[in-house]
Amino acid sequence: MAIAAMASTPFVHNLGYLSGGRTGSLEMPALCDELVGWSNQMAAGCKVDADSIAVDVITRAARDNSYLTDRHTQDRYLTENWYPTLLERSDADAWMERGSPDLRSRINDRLADILR
Repeated sequence: MAIAAMASTPFVHNLGYLSGGRTGSLEMPALCDELVGWSNQMAAGCKVDADSIAVDVITRAARDNSYLTDRHTQDRYLTENWYPTLLERSDADAWMERGSPDLRSRINDRLADILR
């Protein structure tokens, strides 16, 4: 899947197949959709230009280590990172506060949202 994304192919055959297509699972395509999102983000690469290198931001923010609060960072933060919908990225305390949902539970919740 990652190789297909890096090759910019618009179609990956048998994505989510189990047992050569003889077994079905609603969970598998939902999980594969998550992995395709990650693969596409990684395959897009990083734009390298004066704006992305941001020497002016480094010069300005280095004095007080204020990179995360700099307007340049704030304007780009949400679009430059990949945010999964199923895979867990929070710390253990936050995860436990939400009831410690495992991956299968998160997948089934996502499927319920899709099928509504």
